[in-house]
Amino acid sequence: MSLNVIDLNDTGLRVTRDGVVVCVSPGVALVDAHGVVCGDAALRRAQVQPRDVYQHFWRQLNETPLPDARRHCRHHADLAYHHLASVLDAAGRPAEAVLVVPSHYQDAELALLLGIAAALKLKVAALLDSAVAAVAGCAPPGQYVMVEMHRHHVSMSTIKVDAEVTRLRVDDIPQAGLARLEAAAVDLVAAALLGQARFDALHEAASAQLLHDHLPGWLAQAAQRNELAVALEYHGKHFRADIAARDFVHVTSMVLATVCERLGSDAEVLVGASLAGLPGALDLLAPARALPADACYRAVAEHRLALGAGKDGVAYVTQLPTTRAPLFEHHTAATPRSAPQRAPSHVLAGHTAHPLSTTPLYLHADGRVASAAHGASCAISVQDERALLHVNGVETRINGVPAVSTSLLRAGDHITLAAGRALFVPILVIA
Repeated sequence: MSLNVIDLNDTGLRVTRDGVVVCVSPGVALVDAHGVVCGDAALRRAQVQPRDVYQHFWRQLNETPLPDARRHCRHHADLAYHHLASVLDAAGRPAEAVLVVPSHYQDAELALLLGIAAALKLKVAALLDSAVAAVAGCAPPGQYVMVEMHRHHVSMSTIKVDAEVTRLRVDDIPQAGLARLEAAAVDLVAAALLGQARFDALHEAASAQLLHDHLPGWLAQAAQRNELAVALEYHGKHFRADIAARDFVHVTSMVLATVCERLGSDAEVLVGASLAGLPGALDLLAPARALPADACYRAVAEHRLALGAGKDGVAYVTQLPTTRAPLFEHHTAATPRSAPQRAPSHVLAGHTAHPLSTTPLYLHADGRVASAAHGASCAISVQDERALLHVNGVETRINGVPAVSTSLLRAGDHITLAAGRALFVPILVIA
């Protein structure tokens, strides 16, 4: 019998059959009067029909009624049903599969998932924790932090590998997912097109959709080049802008700021494929190893006999034997995590450079820098040799991109507050 593995990471549900990927579908659904469409078909209409789009149903798999429940879908479980049905159709309707599930799933989510699978007449051979699967397919003995990106969060799982691969803990980092990164990257591209080509791509839904459609390719290029040209054709006209890859890296750094803060300096980091391919991600998390996209399938293929049935017929597996064929050697000595290059030492406001330290400095919309917050402001400080910006109640952009709640800063970044009325620049002063 064929071995089917379905990885339920909502950046792209992946079906692998006998080592061959047969379907990848992002966790997005669009519901309107005509019915439900899922995956790429939903993404291609998301900007044109934003009120009809749902993206959190795998993250929040439950039966809580939707505030705008539609005829076809009452809750997130219904949306997950439709998405999984479309994935199974694209994969040729396999009769049986191992489901690789997000590490944050608890009993309630797992029970719903099994109910959805039963309704779709899919026999679940086992439920397998995604972090355990990824590490068990690749890693030699040691202790690791497995970092996986999903659409709306990042999970950090501490994994111990000795005779068995065991998950010790899971940390969930909300608002650090692919959707936030894509939104910030779209803002970056739109600002470049407006400034260089005088084209406001976000003015109309159709042109905004074009930005989102092209974005995955641009992100892939930015991960491989120092500079790239973004180009669009709209209403018969051609528009182009040049963007430095480091600006895309900065977007990644803003989204991953909290992840970087929580990593220990001696942690050996393993990075899932959905995150590893983003601009600058591996450098930001360095030293880190990127795991292959088929890491989970490797584990299932090697350890399928260990995926036995549980007391209710389906096992939830959070422990597996160690692989007999690791892809890399474990670091015998801890390698210190590298700090970002050119970490700022001061922040420039007007013609005055204010030194940075662990004690926050507060940047205000009127251009002042103070030791205390007075009204709407943001705070800048240095923690673990990283300059961090914390946004609090004021519109803040870094190099034209809206800042997330905590953002990593580089020397030369432009911090603008209150729609550009106040400008601050982190700088590096060399003694």
